[in-house]
Amino acid sequence: MKLKNYIIRNISLSIQVLALIILGQICMVFWGFSISNLITYISSKNTDLFFTWLIFMIIDLVIWMVQIYISKIKYHKLIQKINIQIRQDIATKLFRSSYQNFYKKDEGTYVSWLTNDITIINEYGFGILYLIISQISGIVFSFIATVYFDASLIITMLVLSFIVLYVPSILKNKMQKRMKDVSIANESLTNNITDVLQGYDSLKMMNLEKYMVNRINLFSQNLANKQIAYATITGKLMSLTNGVSLTSQIILFSQSALLYFNNIIPIGAINGVQYFSATIFSSLTGLSANIIELKTIDPIFEKFENIVEDISNNLISINELTSSIEMRNVSYEFNNNKVLHQIDLSFKKNKKYVIVGDSGKGKSTLLNLISGKLTDYSGEIIWDNIPYNKIAKSTIQNQIIYINQNPYIFNASIRENLTLLDSFSDEEIQKVIKDVGLYSWISELEHGLDTIISLNAKNISGGQKQRIALARGLLKNKSIILLDEPTSALDEFSANDIENLIFNNEKLTVIMVTHRLRNNIKQLIDEIITLE
Repeated sequence: MKLKNYIIRNISLSIQVLALIILGQICMVFWGFSISNLITYISSKNTDLFFTWLIFMIIDLVIWMVQIYISKIKYHKLIQKINIQIRQDIATKLFRSSYQNFYKKDEGTYVSWLTNDITIINEYGFGILYLIISQISGIVFSFIATVYFDASLIITMLVLSFIVLYVPSILKNKMQKRMKDVSIANESLTNNITDVLQGYDSLKMMNLEKYMVNRINLFSQNLANKQIAYATITGKLMSLTNGVSLTSQIILFSQSALLYFNNIIPIGAINGVQYFSATIFSSLTGLSANIIELKTIDPIFEKFENIVEDISNNLISINELTSSIEMRNVSYEFNNNKVLHQIDLSFKKNKKYVIVGDSGKGKSTLLNLISGKLTDYSGEIIWDNIPYNKIAKSTIQNQIIYINQNPYIFNASIRENLTLLDSFSDEEIQKVIKDVGLYSWISELEHGLDTIISLNAKNISGGQKQRIALARGLLKNKSIILLDEPTSALDEFSANDIENLIFNNEKLTVIMVTHRLRNNIKQLIDEIITLE
């Protein structure tokens, strides 16, 4: 993932923006050239040429105004299109990363990548690149215009230009480091704001306003310090380069005055040289600083590039389970602590299993191994005689519904929460919501399936959340259900209803972890597995 890759992906629109930038710089240089000629013809009292160049200036102005209008629109179309593509690429890489790699960072970090870092890329990437192109084209056309006055001016300009370009390189490495610090501080602030807000209930009940405010202030101050540090180094750079730039303009102004005194150039050329030298050196001042600033976004793209994807090349795709899932001599460690040790288990198609045991005995870990979330185990896990390590994990997950005590429900319609934007007919949806006991509830809603579920699903009950999660899997024809304490947060009636619904379905293979085994489903269970 590099800035240039996204520009190439949108080459047609990029070329249009480039052409408009160049046209704008041509208009600007022609404006300066016209003023120079007008002053000369005023001095010589040549009214014909004066009015001719005045008309040229008006035409130039009209073209320039149209260019500014169209350029603004095209530029923002390009930026917004690329923003969407960057977010798509990040989301794709995150989804394709393994479960373990994904959870090495918390959600606040990823939110920062998709928001704060995109803002930084816009400002210090595309915004700076736009300026660089404007500056380079302005410099080139200004040099060409200056040749018209006297070639000796070009030699002086070139020497001074190299000096102006060299000066900012002194601070290049410091600027890159400061920008990286700003990005990290943004992530930290986002993470901690998310953390504090999620703890709102606990803080409110303990009346800890001070903790909430102080925690946010602490990380806000950290970000402020990093941004001030970046502004400080940028200020040093701008002070140094502007000083060199203005000195260069004084030198060229003096040279053009000497040429006029010796009758080598007309009076209007002094104004022209001043105009073009100001354009060249102000552009060079900005250019050298902007080139350095443009490179400060490299660490951000490198961060995105370093997302490790779970490669599925040469792995086998599986279909619906026909026989069994076997676990042979399986062990799992977490932080050097043995969670599971030499487990041997068999889960047969359409059978019902319950896993019990004390906390910390590896019940949830067992489900994570079966679902393919965890891969760094020893021993063998086998799907219909095919070892898990030879199977593409995505095809395992295509067969499994995983439901915990708090399944995630999106801030979207009930329909979207069921289909997750896959295509299903109304008949298929109606059948599933009847099967899971959602039909009567949805029928009573004013907007039915199009009812919007609020953020964090605050407008539906725990039982409804469980049923929606179950319906999702059934709609996608998944036949294995892994349940991790699915009813622990529900009332007795809802819990019995959900468990009966699942365990009475003869087409499902069910593996449930629970601390509380209800009597009403004991007769439906084929095997109770105790982890010790």
